[in-house]
Formats: sequence, structure tokens, C-alpha cells
Amino acid sequence: MGEGAGGGGINGGGLLTLNFAKTGTLGAQRAIFRVDDVQLTSHDDGPLGDGAGTAVTPGATTPQVVRGRLVSDTSGGRQATLFVPPGTTSSNLGGTSWTVHLTEYTVGSNGPQRMPATLPPTSRYTYAFAATIDQAATAGVSRVEFNQQLPFYVDNFLAFPTGADAPMG
Repeated sequence: MGEGAGGGGINGGGLLTLNFAKTGTLGAQRAIFRVDDVQLTSHDDGPLGDGAGTAVTPGATTPQVVRGRLVSDTSGGRQATLFVPPGTTSSNLGGTSWTVHLTEYTVGSNGPQRMPATLPPTSRYTYAFAATIDQAATAGVSRVEFNQQLPFYVDNFLAFPTGADAPMG
């Protein structure tokens, strides 16, 4: 990127963050002095592989479960699961139904290139996913806020010891 590639120059001496985006994919960011390869990730096609995601009814009186696609690679098999407790609503996203996708970035040998951003120096590459709602993207809502916590579960495919702390961010 320089004078001819975006209408402006880049000041030296600072960190530059590139945003990668393509319609129908989840974006990625890279802080650069040097840019590593990036592979954009498409939204998960849902547990049935039909592209539909999972319908969730805001404020439902019964628990709801959202499952990602069952994936497997040399690290093992796993399936992301999000539990939506009864009475879950959003303060900034209305509607009578949400279409939710759970998409893992870290599947297969290209997982490091699909990461949504550069890992902090104190972190190791293990597992990363995105939980997205189609209606939020359509409405231009970048962060959905819920009235309660939504528990998330993924199989222990990395064989961490039972009871070990697992950071989540």
C-alpha cells in the first residue's frame, strides 16, 4: 500500500493493522511490519451442512442449542456448542428469530493463516471460533449484547487435563 494503492501514504515508525474482508467470509486482521499469509474463512454451514445455520428465538421459554459443524483433523474431532438459556434477549438486536453460526478458524493445516488476528506474544495457537448472527451483520451491529451469559462448549480434543484453566477471549 502506498500513494497509488489507496489514496494516501503510510507513516513510518508505527504499527499498521490491515483489515481483510470479502463478502460471505469472516474478516481477519493482521498487525504488520511484515505480512504473513492470510486465508479468509467462510461462515460455517451449520451442523447439517446445509448453509442454514441455527435458528434461535429471542426470549424463548425453553433452552436452545446451537451446534457448529462436526470437524476433524490431526488434532482430533470436535463440535462447537453454544447454549442459549431461556429468556435470552439482546439489548441491541431485535427480531423474532436469529440465524446463528459457530465457525472454527483452527481446522486443518491452514488454521494459522485463518486466525482472525495476530496472536498476542503470551498466547499459543490452540482453538479459535466465531459466533455470528446473520441479522446482526445485516443490521450493521458489530457486537451483540445479551441479557445473560451464553455458555459455550467444545470437546476436549487437545486432551487438556480435567480442571485445567483454559483462557477464552
